[in-house]
Amino acid sequence: VYFPAPPTPINPEGDLELSPKPIYVPPSARTIALWSLLGLATAALIAAILWGLTRISRSVRERRLSPAERAVAELERLLRRRLIEKGLFKDFYVELTQVVRRFIERTHGIRAPAQTTEEFLRDATGHTTFDHTTIPPLRSFLEAADLVKFAGQRATPEMADQAVAAARSFVKPTEICDSPTP
Repeated sequence: VYFPAPPTPINPEGDLELSPKPIYVPPSARTIALWSLLGLATAALIAAILWGLTRISRSVRERRLSPAERAVAELERLLRRRLIEKGLFKDFYVELTQVVRRFIERTHGIRAPAQTTEEFLRDATGHTTFDHTTIPPLRSFLEAADLVKFAGQRATPEMADQAVAAARSFVKPTEICDSPTP
């Protein structure tokens, strides 16, 4: 902040002599702290906006994918989280079965994510567009996952790898459904 210089004494002729140079007054510690906080808040806001835009962009890109491509992307994202290596088998199986259930919902219109395994398999068996040859392996996959998720069965990395292979076989492209549901 600049303030005008104090008036200088009167010179011998009786005129005032003014100095046009301002005097520098350093900002107070409070002013510096407030400007620093404002700068940090602005940086945090910009970072939050960029993060949000990135998430929205990814979501829009995924919604434009076919159901099979979207399921594969979800599966790859799940595997990048490395839940198996961290020993979080229950969390891994919950997410893995949700990937398969969302894929089936998008391709066949069966409300798979909101149903129990038995309800879902009953609806799938009676559904006209569902390939009935996939029900026995799907039943095995879901029941094995339920044992880990709900019955406390100890899973191994080998079991998880087999479950991932089974999930990949379920999310292959299908020609049954012409228009996927979002």
